[in-house]
Amino acid sequence: MPPAIVELFRWQDLIAYLEAHHTDVQTFPGDRLRMTYRHEGRNIPFGGYILRAPSGAAWLVVAIKLCADVELRPRPALVANSDLPVGTISLLANFGVLRQSLPLEGLRSDHLELVLSALSKLSVEMRAGYGDAQPALLEDDDSPYSYIYR
Repeated sequence: MPPAIVELFRWQDLIAYLEAHHTDVQTFPGDRLRMTYRHEGRNIPFGGYILRAPSGAAWLVVAIKLCADVELRPRPALVANSDLPVGTISLLANFGVLRQSLPLEGLRSDHLELVLSALSKLSVEMRAGYGDAQPALLEDDDSPYSYIYR
C-alpha cells in the first residue's frame, strides 16, 4: 500500500512530515533546514529554505551540494542547466548546488518525494563527474557532467 499523501502547505507540516519520513532533520532560524534523504542505498544530504516571492508566495527550495564554488566552471554549468531534467545548477554560499524550487501552497508529500528522488539520482550522476569521494555509480569518463568541473 503506498504511503498516504500529505498536504505540506505550512512550514510546521513540512517539518513534521520530514521528521517522520527522513533522518537527521534539523531546523534553523529563518525557515531553513538540513536533512538526509535515503536514495538507492546512499545517504544524500539536503538543505532547504523558504524563499518568499515579491508577491508574498512562499516557495520551498531544496538543494544538494555538488562542489566548492571555485571547482565549478560557470559557463559550462550554465549551459548544462538547459539539459537538466530537474533542478538547476547554481551558487549558494560557497558551493555549487543542484537546487529545485517548489510552491509551498499546494505542496503534497508525493510531489516532494518525487523531486527529492529525482534530484538525488541526478546529483549522484553529476558528482561522479567531479570525482566524488563516495563510490560513484558511474565511471568519471561515463559522466555526462564532468565538463562542468575544473
